[in-house]
Amino acid sequence: MGKKILNRVLLTVGLFVLMIMLLNKLSKSEVQSECLEQSPGCSQHINDACDSMEKRLPDRGVISPGYSLRALPGETLAYTHTLSNETTVTDTFILEAASSLAWPLTLLVSQVKSTVVLPVTLGPGMSATVGVSMTVPTLVMSGTVAHTIITATSMVSASLFVTATDVTHVYRVPGISLSPSQHRESIPGGRVYFTHVFTNTGPVTDSFTVSAVSARGWEVIVRDAAQQTIQVPLMLGELETAAFSVQVDIPPDTVVGDLDYVGMTVTSVSDVEIAVKVTDTLLIITPVKIFLPFVCREEIPLAKLGADVGHIITQSDVLAYDFPVIKEMGITWARVPLSWLSVEVSPGVYKWDDYDPVFARLQELGMQAIVIVFAPPDWAAEENCGPISDTLALENFLDLVVSRYADVAGAWEFVNEPDGARPHHYGPVIGCWGYYPEAYAQHLGIFNAKVKQLDPTALVFFGGLAYDAWDIFVRDFFDKALQYGAGQYFDGVSLHYYPINQNEFPTMAHKVNEIYDTMARNGVYQKRIWVTETGMWVNDVGVPEIAGSVEKQRDFIAKNFARGFGAGVDNIFWFDIAEHPLPDNAVHRWLIGAEHQPINGYTTYQTFAQQIGGLFSRGIYTEVPEGIEAYEFGGEKYSVYVLWSNVTTQTVSLPAANAAVLTSRDGDFVSELPVVSGTVTFEVGLIPLFVKLY
Repeated sequence: MGKKILNRVLLTVGLFVLMIMLLNKLSKSEVQSECLEQSPGCSQHINDACDSMEKRLPDRGVISPGYSLRALPGETLAYTHTLSNETTVTDTFILEAASSLAWPLTLLVSQVKSTVVLPVTLGPGMSATVGVSMTVPTLVMSGTVAHTIITATSMVSASLFVTATDVTHVYRVPGISLSPSQHRESIPGGRVYFTHVFTNTGPVTDSFTVSAVSARGWEVIVRDAAQQTIQVPLMLGELETAAFSVQVDIPPDTVVGDLDYVGMTVTSVSDVEIAVKVTDTLLIITPVKIFLPFVCREEIPLAKLGADVGHIITQSDVLAYDFPVIKEMGITWARVPLSWLSVEVSPGVYKWDDYDPVFARLQELGMQAIVIVFAPPDWAAEENCGPISDTLALENFLDLVVSRYADVAGAWEFVNEPDGARPHHYGPVIGCWGYYPEAYAQHLGIFNAKVKQLDPTALVFFGGLAYDAWDIFVRDFFDKALQYGAGQYFDGVSLHYYPINQNEFPTMAHKVNEIYDTMARNGVYQKRIWVTETGMWVNDVGVPEIAGSVEKQRDFIAKNFARGFGAGVDNIFWFDIAEHPLPDNAVHRWLIGAEHQPINGYTTYQTFAQQIGGLFSRGIYTEVPEGIEAYEFGGEKYSVYVLWSNVTTQTVSLPAANAAVLTSRDGDFVSELPVVSGTVTFEVGLIPLFVKLY
């Protein structure tokens, strides 16, 4: 009985094993193929069996998992994966890659590079290398996270696919940049300032400490851009900048020849290992002694007037006929635009034919020149309007031009309107250094050193700032150039003013004061400002707000010149003074006509020059009734007041010891004023007038 039961059990087990073996003869691919070919007519038990088998089958492909990398802006990364076919049948896969931030991607499959979707066929057990190449955009901020998804989809069944997700973390190298070291000279007991600017080049907002130490133990004070004692730590965002100055007080018993080293250090609060240091030098020199006889340079610059005829200055008829008329206006200075590329026609080959007659004529008339050096040749700069690549060529050119014209050139200016943002359709006469303030500061340093070496008495001017029309010119160019140390490389600022921006600069004085404020904020003081371009047009330009007329031009001369001198300017140049052909709709600022005769506001300009030429500005005169605007000019023998009313005609009295003479705005009326009890009294209306008190 026991044997029968045992035999039955063995038989049952044998049959079960046989069924297993038979089922194994049917490959997974056959079952799967049968399942894929199911139709609605299949019996339910077959469909259920297919569903069950599908769940037991492995994925058609397997891709290695994603991973993460860190990258700098602009860096190129490559994520590499392995795609494997782990089934027993051949399959074809469609590959796709997508960025969560839509960054451009390039698919790399085995050794084949393609930017389109590639079908990849793999036999059982085969694999392929799949990668994505990606360049991080340069302007991406720190902390940005991008996801890249690689998908491999089976062409046999679109519902079967595998993915891998890679993660890119963007960062910046932490750091600080600091403007270069500087050198100063001073006397025992003196005081000097070193001005620097630093930038947070780190990945996030950070706080910084600023310290300064004198190697000799002299007292130093760190001040901010407003000349207040600096409050640390300073918080700056990514790529933000801050300016500071270091005041050094020199002991009165210091020995001449002593040299001090002042170390400035900026340190990150978040990581004290992130720090940058520069060392400035200070040399103690002998105090200046005056021996008789001596020549005294003017402490307060006298008011001067100039003319700028632009590019037509090299024309023979302009030199022969217009300049004598200009001289008769009371003008003593001329602005000469000197194109480098027009003189040095090829490296080391010079053509002076255009400019020699200009300087000879000015010398003959007893006039001085401020010379603008602009337009480097193609072989010395990428753009004729912008930064110079061959600084040695610049120095070589200056060696020749400064020496050649030093007798007439009392001042030199580096580039006209360097705050231009891009090349202008007028050509290189408009600069395009606007986005390169550091380069401009460095080149101005080269320019200044060479001019001072060849002619120590000449003045060097920061190139004529347009400082307006912000769609064409960069507003913070001057400020940033000062932050990069430009303040030590010029004697004055060349500035342009036209009545085109009445909201911000309703008068010349408003723009002049803003330039002075910008210099003070950067620790730059005792610099001149020359308005090397100004003018008012007489034609209707089609815009009612700025339409011109002869009357407006005459008022502009008397009022804005007085305001400019009152704000501290000591030389004003009228631009486009002589008539010449212009494009349609151009403004006509001419004071001299095509026949070389005075026109428009010529007599007003001449009268102004006769009244205040050779005097110095004492600024705004306030002892007048409300609504009266008055400016005082002084000299050794007499004083002159320029006055007008901004409301209605009023009576004005001025203190006077001797004679007084009243002159109308245009010089067509002159009258002596009686002095009564030490006072002169007269009526002042809307039209400016001059009162000279002896």
